[in-house]
Amino acid sequence: MWMTNIVDRYRSRPVAVDFRDMCLASFASQYRVLSKNETPANRIKLGNNCGYVVKRTRTQPAVVRYVRFSETKNPELFFQSILQLFMPYYTDGQLRPVGFETYQDFYLNGQVRCADNVMRSVKSVVDRNRSTFEVESEELDNVEELIHNDGIAEDAWCELCPEQELERLECREILREERQANGEPVEHIPDLAVLREQVAPALVKAI
Repeated sequence: MWMTNIVDRYRSRPVAVDFRDMCLASFASQYRVLSKNETPANRIKLGNNCGYVVKRTRTQPAVVRYVRFSETKNPELFFQSILQLFMPYYTDGQLRPVGFETYQDFYLNGQVRCADNVMRSVKSVVDRNRSTFEVESEELDNVEELIHNDGIAEDAWCELCPEQELERLECREILREERQANGEPVEHIPDLAVLREQVAPALVKAI
């Protein structure tokens, strides 16, 4: 039995101005599906017998979870997924129109007419919508790639936050010097006894 999913409902949304420039991620985040017993006055009817939705007003927008593909390992799946999520469309054919051999080609070179009747590059539209949902995604991808390739390093904190690690070591060194000057015993912690020279390569590597 065929079950209606969020993509079916998104493609069946109204063609009104409020919905025309809405991407799938925004639709899933801002609207919820109504059950047959729910009949609020502000419900919105979807086409193709996909039921009704209503805008979330009493709660925060829902968190959207989705599969993320590697741009380097699976470029075509990567660009297809970000177009599906962050470019407004009503039919699958709009994700890669005739004349574009790949999704990447359409993302980089395509243009779309927005609800205000202005032509904009596909890349600018996708990137703007994507920035709302993916904060520091490139940095997180780099960390994930690093962990996948090298495992969790013993000095991972140095690589992720080198400035904080350098500051911590400097404060620790100052405290050590003060204790030595006052004749207090200095506690030796082998795992954390890292010289400043050992932090410098991590700082350069992070940049």
